[in-house]
Amino acid sequence: MDRKALGQQHFTGPMMQLSESLKGTIQEQDWPEFNPEPIVHYYQSMIAESLPELIEQSLDDTDIADLEPDQVQCFGLLVLRDMFRRFHKRLRPNEADSSWVDPLFSQIAAKHDLPSEALVDDGKPYDVKDLNAPWAGSLGALMGLPGGELVRAQGKALQSVQKQTAAATPAKPAAAAKPATPMLDDEDEVEYRRGGFFSSAPPWMVSSLVHGLVLLMLALVTLDPVQIAKNVLTVTPTDEAGQEMEEFSLEQIEPDSMEEEMIEEPVVSPPTTVQAVEAIEVETPDAVLMVGTEMPDMIDAIAPMDSLTQSLTAAMEATTEFSARSTDMKKELLKKYGGSEATEAAVTKALEWFQRHQLPNGAWNLHHNIACGNKCGNPGDEKAKDSFNGATALAILPFLGAGQTHRQGKYKSVVQRGLMFIAGNMKVKNQGGLITGDCRDGAGNMYSHGLCAIVLCEAYAMTKDPALAKPAQAALNFIAMSQHKTGGGWRYSPGQEGDTSVVGWMVMALKSGHMGHLVVPPNTVRGASLFLDRVSADNGVYYGYTSPAKKPSMTAVGLLCRMYLGWDKENPSLQKGVDYLAKIGLNKNDAYHNYYSAQVLRQYGGPHWDAFNKNMSEWLVDSQESTGHAAGSWHFKSGHTGGRGGRLAITSLCTMTLEVYYRHLPLYADKAAEDDFPL
Repeated sequence: MDRKALGQQHFTGPMMQLSESLKGTIQEQDWPEFNPEPIVHYYQSMIAESLPELIEQSLDDTDIADLEPDQVQCFGLLVLRDMFRRFHKRLRPNEADSSWVDPLFSQIAAKHDLPSEALVDDGKPYDVKDLNAPWAGSLGALMGLPGGELVRAQGKALQSVQKQTAAATPAKPAAAAKPATPMLDDEDEVEYRRGGFFSSAPPWMVSSLVHGLVLLMLALVTLDPVQIAKNVLTVTPTDEAGQEMEEFSLEQIEPDSMEEEMIEEPVVSPPTTVQAVEAIEVETPDAVLMVGTEMPDMIDAIAPMDSLTQSLTAAMEATTEFSARSTDMKKELLKKYGGSEATEAAVTKALEWFQRHQLPNGAWNLHHNIACGNKCGNPGDEKAKDSFNGATALAILPFLGAGQTHRQGKYKSVVQRGLMFIAGNMKVKNQGGLITGDCRDGAGNMYSHGLCAIVLCEAYAMTKDPALAKPAQAALNFIAMSQHKTGGGWRYSPGQEGDTSVVGWMVMALKSGHMGHLVVPPNTVRGASLFLDRVSADNGVYYGYTSPAKKPSMTAVGLLCRMYLGWDKENPSLQKGVDYLAKIGLNKNDAYHNYYSAQVLRQYGGPHWDAFNKNMSEWLVDSQESTGHAAGSWHFKSGHTGGRGGRLAITSLCTMTLEVYYRHLPLYADKAAEDDFPL
């Protein structure tokens, strides 16, 4: 067994089990005032950085293999208890003393069958000034670690907690401000840093412990436990398509106020030859509605998590889930799933249209005529003028789908400027110790955030650019914090009961983050599944907007989410739902429906996909604008999507529909291309 596997088995695994017990035991206490922030900073400094580095320096492979789970857990329990004793007032501000700490850790020890005598001591905080302190010798012997270095590690970790949480602690008289046992002096800290001891942790354990830390935080400060409930609502589906809420609901419009039309039109064959399109320079409009593009000070805003995120990034392995977008794989998948030179030429023309409509500050706008002087026509409505973030995400997604990133490709400068705009306009907050990044803007609400989160996660997964790790994770954290606590969904505002349209974008963001090895809380994923249960009809065959119904577009969204949440191809409800979507086929008045149906049918494959793809690809290639400034774009009657989002939104959805062949690897191949969510 190699060193990485040894470390994971004999240290990381037992320590993660202890962390789960700590989380669960705290939740059992029902302490509404509990502040988990000191745990985060201690866990980061000691458990995820200093301790692994000390193990790396002090133990060989045989020593690590000899570590027993109870040794590791007893060690972790004792150092954590010391931190709790010192910072009991910051953990539970309403408690006068630390009398609650020892009973808490006795409960945790009992869960792991650790001997009670192992917890017996004098009840005083550890002395972190004396490198020969007796506690360090006995505690270090548990794992074969040098006592002096253990004193330094504990002292540094406690000092980190003290500094990072000082601002949140109420002011006290000077005499009471000093802790019972002094922390390290500045000169001591300088000496430790000079020795290089507190360098980054070895990669054999960082990823798992980092994930454990963030999951611990999310569990302690966000959602109520998800209750697994069975849908007791009964709906009798009919053959009527019904009225349906479409995408880009940038204001609260009820689904009953919209109609869904199914109009049959003749299919037009694609051209036999495709002309190459030369690169086009970006035009600078005479008058542009400018929005600031300065990057927020992410380092300061995310300081408590900064080294943690860097360690996570350094430890990651190459991602393969988005490799379908690479040149060689794209050619193979295009051929296998029915793409053509004509569909790829249409994608290229669309990217050039997006390039021409990027604003000087890197953004796009649904009211795209501000970039071209209304040369194209059909902008989004007036309320869409403030939706810069959502529009920018819609424009970048087709570039990423085509394999174009900010690090490689013909359009890398276009993508880079767009990513900088999104990250620069993110509202970063510290919510109970968890860093969140809010990308809502204008009338775009949670739609804008979900789209931006997908962009950040996909761009990070495709490039592993460390600069994107923190904003991508912060965007995912905001999704977790914004989920409805009992219903499991998302809608216009954080905490609001969900609708299927918004949930679809959020699930795709979570999936993209998971594929990029970012932290996705299992409770958040389970909540999304619970929401889908509540809006499904006929045992999950059909889906409604906010309640069980049989609505074509919502059914396409719901079934795609089910696929990504783990339904296998043999699921009877999935099979029946696919038959339903195949019967509806292409809707030439609903780009949103086509976008989701194409993904469901392509992932499922077979004759249904072949028939849908033939109609879809031929119609999109033929209906794309071919002349004038609008060349490369689409616009047609498309319900609320076309009215609110205009030409830019429809062009984005149509382009991504033509990228369906390679945007994601097949879910139902012989070997799963993408790991399941952590349920």
